[in-house]
Amino acid sequence: MLEEQEVLFVLIFYLIKNKINSNSNNIKISDIMCNLKLQLNNEIIMEDVITIDVINNNIIATDLFGDSKEFNNCNIVKIDMNNSLVVIEENKK
Repeated sequence: MLEEQEVLFVLIFYLIKNKINSNSNNIKISDIMCNLKLQLNNEIIMEDVITIDVINNNIIATDLFGDSKEFNNCNIVKIDMNNSLVVIEENKK
């Protein structure tokens, strides 16, 4: 299970990596914006995700259009920036 701090670290690392690999000294938000897909049980359940909040055991994902979905009793298990994918799973009891 990825903790909230680990999620932030992965996203910050991705942004820094893109800035370093950029030919320009300036980076625009459009250069680093990536819309994510959210996967649960090997199924894409949401696309165009731009924010993911982890609150206790709940994940709240918001898409590009401002629509949010809450996934209760779930955690993030993988962030795959190459494929713009975040994998979540239900917590096992």
